[in-house]
Amino acid sequence: MGAWGQNGAMIGAAPQAVRRAGGVNIAAFVLLSALALALVVATPIPAMLDYSNHLARMYILADDSAGRHSLYYQVNWAFYPNLAVDLIVPRLARFVDVQLAMRLFFAGAQVLLVSGAVALEFAVKRRFETSGYFALLFLNSLPFAWGFLNFEFSMAVALWGFALWLILRSRPWPFRLAVHSVCVAALFLSHMIGLGIYGFALGMHELWLARRNRTPLARLAAEAGLLAAPALAGGLAMALLGGSVGDSGNLWGFFLKPLWPLFALNGYSMALSIASVGVLSALLFVLRNAQALRFESSGAWLSAGFALLYVVFPMRLLGTNFDDVRIIVAAALILPAFVSVIFPNAKWRWASSAVMMGLILANLGFTAAVWTSYRDDYREMAASFGKIGQGSKILIASVNAADPMRNLDLLPMFHAPILAIHHAGALAPTLFTTRGKQPVNMRPPYERFSSEEGGPVDMADLKAIADFGPRAAASDDYVREWRRDFDYLYFIGAPTPNPMPQYLDELQTSRRFTLYRIRKPDAP
Repeated sequence: MGAWGQNGAMIGAAPQAVRRAGGVNIAAFVLLSALALALVVATPIPAMLDYSNHLARMYILADDSAGRHSLYYQVNWAFYPNLAVDLIVPRLARFVDVQLAMRLFFAGAQVLLVSGAVALEFAVKRRFETSGYFALLFLNSLPFAWGFLNFEFSMAVALWGFALWLILRSRPWPFRLAVHSVCVAALFLSHMIGLGIYGFALGMHELWLARRNRTPLARLAAEAGLLAAPALAGGLAMALLGGSVGDSGNLWGFFLKPLWPLFALNGYSMALSIASVGVLSALLFVLRNAQALRFESSGAWLSAGFALLYVVFPMRLLGTNFDDVRIIVAAALILPAFVSVIFPNAKWRWASSAVMMGLILANLGFTAAVWTSYRDDYREMAASFGKIGQGSKILIASVNAADPMRNLDLLPMFHAPILAIHHAGALAPTLFTTRGKQPVNMRPPYERFSSEEGGPVDMADLKAIADFGPRAAASDDYVREWRRDFDYLYFIGAPTPNPMPQYLDELQTSRRFTLYRIRKPDAP
């Protein structure tokens, strides 16, 4: 058996053997992609942290456009760089129901993401190699598994935009500017982090290219202007149209930097993520020692750039959480396109492919198990909405609510009660209504019910407030008088004895939640 040459062909191998290996590689990728897509198609509500929250907002937007206005929420459109799902799903919902429209958006984002990774690799190497497999492996990474839908869509656009930039690099600048402007506009409306990653990757590539070609300063300045012009125009338009990027509040979390690379690969299981990262790292280490890995084009610059960006980027920027984790995922989607694998022989190729396919199947299989396990819970949650009064105010609580990494098995349930907004006309404080980020906001009379963090309140805090008064716990203001202000409480977690029988009446118990009616302070 011969060695694999720089063009990916096996030196000394018969052409049909090379074609057969390439055909098997592509066929396996297509099959794995179909399995991932089939999971989305077959699941009415994917078990993801933020998915139900976004779905509830889509119901409000679709109802509002049809003239059915919410008692508690209003629609205020502005130029926010966080609108992909808000712009697309309500328009799809004119032809299909909102739940299906949401699933079509999610499936489309995944297809664009995986195909974008493949397109970027083709733009760099002119062949299919590993990028598609890495994209499939990271489909259930922490940001995607937690339902950061706008970010996922923006990363898909960023991958396609980067690929088009490379493919059109030699075309006349007006054509390149037009295509680049369309990509920037789409990213500006989709998600600001996606736009930043796109600009960063293009900038690093252009700096590498300028250094390699000894580009004159004037030409470099012109290229920089070409890159920056659409983004500057978008920023100006946002300012003139009264838009904004988000709310205040930045957090670096440097002590977590060594841990996120271990936890980021799978958002449902830290153990599976750590194991997958370990196997993947071992595979890359073995291939590197065998001198089977080689940077292509600007790969070394991009790798160093993403490493530095991850170190300096905050965990929370302008009210958006887990931003440094998103950098890890972005690097995993972009960098494989810039690394060639030159296998010593066919056995290395088959063994490496088997490891990658095994990792993808393990993570996809675990996700399928999680999503399947939540089907009954979501059905029971929908049934519970018939037990609460129309127009009620609902509160959502859990244990260790402020630490999502300790609640990975419960996270997909945290926002499920918010769907009562649509099914029972309810108010739920944890619906995403942050001004400057979402086009749905609380109506002025109810703004005090908005949650700053967007997550369940801790059950221990509610008990302390009920027993000792409004200032007994460091909670959001909207829970200070929770017994007076709210009608029902959803407790997310395994069934337990009623923690406050003097204040709560149990209405329904399920495996992952309990519904209580709240007794008002003046009730007997």
